[in-house]
Amino acid sequence: MDFSLKDVLYIIGIFASGFGVFLSTRHGLKEYIRDKIEIFQKEMTSNITELRKEDKEAEKNILAEITKLKLELKDLQKKDELQQQVIDQIGGNMNTLIPKLVEATKSKEHVS
Repeated sequence: MDFSLKDVLYIIGIFASGFGVFLSTRHGLKEYIRDKIEIFQKEMTSNITELRKEDKEAEKNILAEITKLKLELKDLQKKDELQQQVIDQIGGNMNTLIPKLVEATKSKEHVS
């Protein structure tokens, strides 16, 4: 195997071009990956912003629903208190009316 200067230069040229292609491809891949990461970060940032807006809207809706339920609870408590007052009033009246009714019934039995 006898290599001449021409052969050595040819082999060195092949290695140099391969090395150049490797470096340029590597640099291109780095830029491509960097661009993809930037796009991904922008998308994630916008998604996070949207989610935060949705969370705030959901929180407002939940607070409005809680307020509505509290008002309904107050109304129901007032109605319950009124019903209890009516029941107590009827119960108080019954305590005085039942003995009178029993006496009236007994007097009708004696009269008959």
